[in-house]
Amino acid sequence: MEKWRRYERLIRSTVLATPFVACKYGNRFDIEGQEHLERALARSKRTGRGLITISNHLSLFDDPLVLYALLGIKHFSVESKVWWSTPCETNFSPRGKGLGSRFVRYFSDVSNMVFFARPSKKSVIKLPDSYVESMHERGGDELVQRAEDRGRLLNMDAEAYLRSFSTPGDGARLAPLNQPGMTEACLRISTGDWLHFFPEGGRSRNLDLRPPKRGVGKVLYHCDDVDVIPICFYGTQDLMPVGTKLPRFGKRIAITVGQPVPQRRLRSLRRAPASPEAYQAMVEGAWDSVKSLRASTFARYKGVEPVEERRDVIKVVDRIDEAGAFWRSPTPAGQDLPPYFPRSAQSRKRNVAQQ
Repeated sequence: MEKWRRYERLIRSTVLATPFVACKYGNRFDIEGQEHLERALARSKRTGRGLITISNHLSLFDDPLVLYALLGIKHFSVESKVWWSTPCETNFSPRGKGLGSRFVRYFSDVSNMVFFARPSKKSVIKLPDSYVESMHERGGDELVQRAEDRGRLLNMDAEAYLRSFSTPGDGARLAPLNQPGMTEACLRISTGDWLHFFPEGGRSRNLDLRPPKRGVGKVLYHCDDVDVIPICFYGTQDLMPVGTKLPRFGKRIAITVGQPVPQRRLRSLRRAPASPEAYQAMVEGAWDSVKSLRASTFARYKGVEPVEERRDVIKVVDRIDEAGAFWRSPTPAGQDLPPYFPRSAQSRKRNVAQQ
């Protein structure tokens, strides 16, 4: 029975991977810094410590396509997907009883995902009476055993160990930070798993880097001595632009992997007491590493020479202007700019030039 279940999960995950496999082999990938991720994975395997990767977010295809391309996986399935994704629970694990919701849950079950609840006006995040029971619902006996083993090392029971990840303070206000998804993420990383995060919390519609969310900062705060690898990419937004139903092919996707975020910087930020403010400072410190990769990655995506200055995309835009490959020139009033580059980008460029 166990053997059949394994084969069924492999088949289900292989079917799910079909569009990502097609996009991997149907597009061009320009990758730099891949060795940084390979070394971090080797260290994680050797030491038993977890791994965190963070990146910008542009498309529904970002995860798993970007990491799939970085690792060079030949046969993509639930067993070869060695990292855990961190999607929104509402989108990827809906609780409805309709056919659509059941279909999504059927495939999400073989995707190695840690689900996070997103607070809204219509729904309130409820904290569990027992985190042990919540971990059992999410990961079964194996996840609970991890909590028991880690707690035993610290002379704590499993429930006390899991609650050590909770942020003290007003329960209702801090419910998003103390939800079971956060606890599971901290537990998995602390016991050797690799999790990938999009600190922006959603897809960017204009290629700007959005401010990072403090939830990822909480995970960084509680998971010490693990490598945090920054990744920046551009081009995935061209695979399936807003309004299209089928992926496109023949696109260029530029990916840059940076060196691990310096542990000295992270340790200094962990000296502050656990709080939303400390988490925000934590994620912003790590997010700077992603920002530093942006200019060169964007330049490779557009096919122009990278720039050395960290004036971000403004310098790159100037060079692309000269090549006539980025902005439409001239652009009469009312004429649309290319997708993902709204008129606000022109204003931003003028403002920076005036500073």
